Amino acid sequence: MPKTVRKTDILRREIRKARKQGETIGLVPTMGSLHAGHLALVEACRRRCDLVVVSVFVNPRQFGPDEDLARYPRDLRRDRRLLEKHGCDIVFAPDAREIYPRGFKTFVGVEGLRDTLCGRLRPGHFDGVTLVVLKLLLALLPDVAFFGEKDYQQLVVVRQMVRDLGFPVEIEGVPLVRDKDGLALSSRSVYLSPEERAIATSLFKSLEMARLLIAGGERRARTVEERTVTLLVDSGVTKVDYAAVVDPSSLEQVKYIDSDVRILVAAWVGATRLIDNIAIDAESIGRKRQASRRGTVAVIMAAGEGKRMKSDLPKVMHKIGGKPMVAQVIDAARQAGVKDIIVVAGDRSQKVMPLLKRLGVEVVRQDVQRGTGHAVLQSYPLLARFGGNVMVLSGDTPLIRGGSIERVLSTHKKHSNTITFITTEVPDATGYGRIVRDKNDNFTRIVEEKDADPGIKAIKEINAGLYCFKAEPLFDALLGIKADNVQMEYYLTDVIETMKSRGGRVEALRMADHTEMLGVNNVKDLEVVREIYARRKKDEDSKRRLENGIHRKRRRR
Repeated sequence: MPKTVRKTDILRREIRKARKQGETIGLVPTMGSLHAGHLALVEACRRRCDLVVVSVFVNPRQFGPDEDLARYPRDLRRDRRLLEKHGCDIVFAPDAREIYPRGFKTFVGVEGLRDTLCGRLRPGHFDGVTLVVLKLLLALLPDVAFFGEKDYQQLVVVRQMVRDLGFPVEIEGVPLVRDKDGLALSSRSVYLSPEERAIATSLFKSLEMARLLIAGGERRARTVEERTVTLLVDSGVTKVDYAAVVDPSSLEQVKYIDSDVRILVAAWVGATRLIDNIAIDAESIGRKRQASRRGTVAVIMAAGEGKRMKSDLPKVMHKIGGKPMVAQVIDAARQAGVKDIIVVAGDRSQKVMPLLKRLGVEVVRQDVQRGTGHAVLQSYPLLARFGGNVMVLSGDTPLIRGGSIERVLSTHKKHSNTITFITTEVPDATGYGRIVRDKNDNFTRIVEEKDADPGIKAIKEINAGLYCFKAEPLFDALLGIKADNVQMEYYLTDVIETMKSRGGRVEALRMADHTEMLGVNNVKDLEVVREIYARRKKDEDSKRRLENGIHRKRRRR
């Protein structure tokens, strides 16, 4: 268990001992209620320093009159247990009187930086931050102090203060840590109800959407900010304090994005105020979109984690007919004449990349899975100026035939459709969205099972998940899509409704053999698909042998 120190003079005595032994001193300032983001700071400190000191102090000077000082979560015993596991040597846990003794009258402020963004909305907040940080630096005189990039404005303010005062300490910023759904970890997350927590993920989603806009060529900062705010509002946040595209060093808002920037957002979800940010390397991202494309591009979604496969192998790497299933899908696209292929890979993409490189396809990453619409949106930086068609396939449907893809594409072009997609009838449609048609057999809408009445539930025709889109209306719809479902995810079926409402021509083609679109989600599915593939190959081989025999007999005559 790390040693707990509550008095500054005792802390300094411990620091002197370490100095005499030639040890380097590292400081991680926190307000407690530790989570993985804080612990990443501790681990960074452990890697660089011999003595790791973590301060736990809920600083009253950085809370406004109506803010959450009284209810801010505190649990020092829990924090000490976590710190023991991550290499902390000393926990400095002073009380308020130790930091601000009776008669304390000094304040510290960084002009300009303290008055913008969060500082504009929380007067005095950053004066409280710089004051307590200065007190901690004076108490330890550490070699390095570690701050998270989640509160990016705080990091910039502290760096400026240290630089201005000539402190011989290095301020190291550590990248923020996110949960699997993208939410930046925060001690205030404990305030959120389950419904509010789902809404809170919209902060990162809005930032990611901004990144994609810039990657696709948008350089007007105001446009990026407005789209970010719109997405936040549409996702259900209570209030947006700001969305700002700023210079990473000065925090000055930029008008035109022609170099690296940071995008910062602050929004309220219920009674909880949350912040987030993302770094944008505009120049390097911009270079990715220079490729000239024509005709049709296939986007293959292959980012699923495949947890139900119970294997360390990514789902799309499991073999069907001697090939990884994603390779079977790529082969089918090429058999249909689609040579330009982009694969959306997930968090284990390093295990898929060697195969994709050998197959000669481009790869984009979907680090956090947020639905099929979100997956396709990851290809936007490569397709922002593309005026052709986008064929969307799933990397876990290895039974798809090239002929079926070719039929969708030819129909799409022949009828000048905005969207053409495949449907199929299945023996049991439970759990699927149903395809509703009018009396002339034209597609009208997709009804999800939860919204279906008994008549709709009797329909066995479902969306098979193979699409062809006109690129421009596709991405225009995806960039404005709302995540108004329980999972806060973005689905391609929502795009169909959007395009149809905008007057786009939508056609649903029936596929006779529903097994072509069977997806692999677990081990049982894998065995079923392998059996079907083996039967198909056996039938094809028998047919080929029969045809060859007939041809040989004809030649003898």
